[in-house]
Amino acid sequence: MLSSVQRFNKFSLLIIFIYFYPIVLLGHDDQDTNIDNLLHQVEEKKLAEHPYWHKLLHYRSTFFARHVKSDVLSKEYFLSPEGETNPQSELQATIKSFFAPPDKDLNNHAQCRFVSRFEWLKKVLSWDKIKITQYHCPKYDEWTQNHSVKSLSLVFATGYLGNPGSFFGHPFLKFNFMNSKNPNELLDESVTYGAFTPEQVNPFAYAFKGVLGGYKAGFIHLKFFYSDHNYTEMDLRDLWVYELKLTKDQIEQIVSHAWDLMDQKFPYYFLSDNCASRIAELLEMVIDHELVPKHALYSLPYVLFDHIFEAGMVKDFYLIPSRQTKLTHKYLSLDETGKKLVKKIIHDPATMDKEEFQARKTDEKIRVLETLFDYNSFRLTQNKENHKLKSFKTRLLEERLKLPSGQQTWAPINSPAPHTWQKPTLLQFNVFHSEKFNFGTTLRWRPAYYDLLALEMGQLPNGSLSAFDMEFSYAGEKAWINYIDIVAIQSLKLSQTGLPGDGGMAWNLKLGIDNQDLACQDCLSARVQGGLGKGFAFNRNFMIYGMFNSRLQSEVRNSGTLALVPELASLLTLSKAWKAQLIMERRYYLNGDKSKNPIYSLENRFGNSRTWDLRLSYKKHVDEQIKFGLTYYW
Repeated sequence: MLSSVQRFNKFSLLIIFIYFYPIVLLGHDDQDTNIDNLLHQVEEKKLAEHPYWHKLLHYRSTFFARHVKSDVLSKEYFLSPEGETNPQSELQATIKSFFAPPDKDLNNHAQCRFVSRFEWLKKVLSWDKIKITQYHCPKYDEWTQNHSVKSLSLVFATGYLGNPGSFFGHPFLKFNFMNSKNPNELLDESVTYGAFTPEQVNPFAYAFKGVLGGYKAGFIHLKFFYSDHNYTEMDLRDLWVYELKLTKDQIEQIVSHAWDLMDQKFPYYFLSDNCASRIAELLEMVIDHELVPKHALYSLPYVLFDHIFEAGMVKDFYLIPSRQTKLTHKYLSLDETGKKLVKKIIHDPATMDKEEFQARKTDEKIRVLETLFDYNSFRLTQNKENHKLKSFKTRLLEERLKLPSGQQTWAPINSPAPHTWQKPTLLQFNVFHSEKFNFGTTLRWRPAYYDLLALEMGQLPNGSLSAFDMEFSYAGEKAWINYIDIVAIQSLKLSQTGLPGDGGMAWNLKLGIDNQDLACQDCLSARVQGGLGKGFAFNRNFMIYGMFNSRLQSEVRNSGTLALVPELASLLTLSKAWKAQLIMERRYYLNGDKSKNPIYSLENRFGNSRTWDLRLSYKKHVDEQIKFGLTYYW
């Protein structure tokens, strides 16, 4: 039997339940009323069709434009089972999730996972009579240093041939916090986008899978220190930093949406859905300006910087030079005696103890030592475990400690900023005359990027990089393809200083199709050609290089499939508006009927505009051809 105490407790609990049950129901009903109120506003304002909501969910129209589908591949990004393709369902589920009770970790609540959604809905809906608990988001507050991002910078890491994914450069965002002591504060936050790839991926496998969409990609964040170190010190790439002209509200929108996207997976295509297009989407959240064309076959990172400047978004910009750029600038700034001392000390560190160094003025000695520090650091990026270089650094430190503290003031590095570079897409119209075809015309189109005759702005020094470069001819009422280069890369690796280790082996790679020679209209063959060589610069305006190439091609008209192609060429810069290239090569086919096939060409570029130049060329390859044309860049 129950004791009197037990009977009293049960009776008491029953009374309490009967008393408070209506209040519990009322609280639940109030929440339902609040949600219904907001959902009614959503319907009334048709927010599921709002462009900003579609931007937040990264919806894209399907082929027939009747439906939408999000680019986000991660299922956890959607709160509705249909959210990937149903904006209305996802919006309803989002509003309901904001009223849900939290679990033990507040960071898992929808208000903290999708900060940008919550902030936008607070702006576009009326919350006057709505009661909702707003939760504290510890991780987001820590990331934004308690909402203290004062400005955003768009940063461009220049092109890098060590990784196919970086050939065209790489953009990323930098958060500038209120407590930052200088514009290059290394503890600031950076947000970058890239493909998730294996650590030791083969470059050709990367390029192949990247073009075909074989990888997933996403946003990650890391301290600016890591970005600065990896790009400028390890990869020897310059960083161009563009501080953006944005309001506080615009900054918060971009920052909060970047948070929402962290670790979410997207499809990745090397030429289109890449770092340029995704970073552009973040910026386009707050501006009514298309920074990267949405339906283009390719998205080039550098174009972003051209467009933000045109849109009036730039407050300021500056260069963070790579270790190699610093070395080159400092070395070339020395007088002739200083340059000779640098070379002597590199070959024999004991030179620092001799009269020719010790007799120099204090400022001159410091400048020589600072140049040597940059040289030593540059060499260590090539061989981190070189004990001789480490000992040399110690010796330099000992000598520097003998001199007064403080750094020398060097002249600013005079390097053109990305928004002033020659535009990347080329359209060229030529008229030509040849022995076989008499007069005719050619049309050339190259989506990206530059050749050896291009203006020396922003490109890899003494290099060329192009993708899907193609040329078509028309003469005698017949049209034909001259060539289509899927990719063509050339790096002369010329030394900028003449110091040991500065420079290296020249190399090139070309993949595509071309006609067997100038006299042939219908003898296209697929080919891959590559080679190694060496370049020499006599001065900044004249250089020569030699290459030993091999060519593998599909056979056409008993041409042969394998050829050795020695090449000798020179580059001459007569002025900023006139540059010429002379190439002499000969194909030695190891099989087939073709043998010892000589090729000579001379091409001139006239003009120094970002948007146009004139080209005049002569080429002999079985047939002889003189060609003159106008090139337009955009």
